[in-house]
Amino acid sequence: MQPESPSHVGKVPVDEEPVMPYGQEQEAHEPMVTQTLYNTLSEKHEQLNNDYCNLRADFYRLKEENTKLKEELQKSRFSFDTVKSNAVHLLFLTGLTSTIFSWIMGKLNHTVSQHAGSLKIEDHLLLILMKLRLGLSNRDLAYRFSVFESTVSKILRSWLPVMTIVLKSLIKWPSKGAVLKNMPKSFRRHFKRCRCIIDCTEIFVERPSDLTARAQTWSNYKHNNTVKYLVTNHTCRGSFLSFFRLGWQSFGQTNNTRIRVFE
Repeated sequence: MQPESPSHVGKVPVDEEPVMPYGQEQEAHEPMVTQTLYNTLSEKHEQLNNDYCNLRADFYRLKEENTKLKEELQKSRFSFDTVKSNAVHLLFLTGLTSTIFSWIMGKLNHTVSQHAGSLKIEDHLLLILMKLRLGLSNRDLAYRFSVFESTVSKILRSWLPVMTIVLKSLIKWPSKGAVLKNMPKSFRRHFKRCRCIIDCTEIFVERPSDLTARAQTWSNYKHNNTVKYLVTNHTCRGSFLSFFRLGWQSFGQTNNTRIRVFE
């Protein structure tokens, strides 16, 4: 049997040979890419690149929009930063001007602790002053400042004792001349010798669980559990408190005269 001619070994029929790019030579084991497949992949690549560019543009647009919304939310949020720019609003909420508020803040800044990371130290003082001036409930204040009601209670318990000590020196008993100089005309005409007005006020308290304390704080006048305070209000124009006694248990029939006698 005659062996095949070496010239026929390894030959590939002409119609099965892959199309080689013009001017290029490739090894037989490398995969071949037809022009049609190349064009298809190029179109897909261009489309993906366009999608990427569009998504990138949307990302930066949404990021900028998110930043603007955060700034608007911060401005709309109730805080000292949003109140201080309106002098009338600040005076209504606290009874203080911006200058006096800042002065008091300087006095208390290093003597109290913060209980809410979202609230600045100025917001703490604003919350306290609104509580004292407007008598707002803790739930109302919690809603306004976007904190928990328990946080409001912690702020009140930590600030009020400190304010009592630090600001006590601001309570002054004015001289007779100062009272007469600032006395309203109606008082000057009929009550020229009147220096101050003494009265008692009652503040509602939670109903004590202890029966003795519950009986001691019961007020027949208010029909509730209260604590009485003796206060002195001078007859000056723009009157102010110059004396404030510690709380007195109501004892049901305890009247204002009895408290003044004990004073």
